[in-house]
Amino acid sequence: MQTAIKFSILMKRVAGFAILFLLFSPINSAELKWKLAPQSTVSFEVDATLENVTGFFGEKSLKQFSMLANKPETIRGVLSIQTASVSTGNSKRDNHLTQDDFFYSEKYPEAVVEVLEIEKEDGDRYLAYVKMTIRGQSKEYEVPVKISRLESGFFTSGKFRVNRNDFGIEGNVLTNRIMDDSVILRFQLLVVPVTNQ
Repeated sequence: MQTAIKFSILMKRVAGFAILFLLFSPINSAELKWKLAPQSTVSFEVDATLENVTGFFGEKSLKQFSMLANKPETIRGVLSIQTASVSTGNSKRDNHLTQDDFFYSEKYPEAVVEVLEIEKEDGDRYLAYVKMTIRGQSKEYEVPVKISRLESGFFTSGKFRVNRNDFGIEGNVLTNRIMDDSVILRFQLLVVPVTNQ
């Protein structure tokens, strides 16, 4: 009889500890669905003979995203960029950039950036290891980024330099004479949880 009572008391204590653990454990952010807020930007700059070319991509989205216990260093995800949404303020040039000697948007409609790993450095500074895929060709980069926690979601920003030849973006003869191979990519991403309306 006493053994049964002791066992009952023990089980109640275990149940109590389990409830407390669930109440005070960090929320697993991987269970949430996330999206890019409209304020997010992905832009670029290329040196050219006549004038530097700057532009941005109007359409981008998160194809995958997860973060554990609200820790930025656990972020993993995939950013999809629609190459046909490129905008440089010159419609003729924009159309050319979607052709087969540049993005070839008809065959390769999206450029993809996959977050492979993130290392915390100091404060809001991190080092992101990413893989970029354009025109079916991939290359990995180490990108210094800033990640700031917000009341709802977080904001991340950074920049890195790529060589368009690494992705088979060769351009025509005239373009290659006036446009540099090196491209600076900049991003400012506001990531927020999806809420049911």
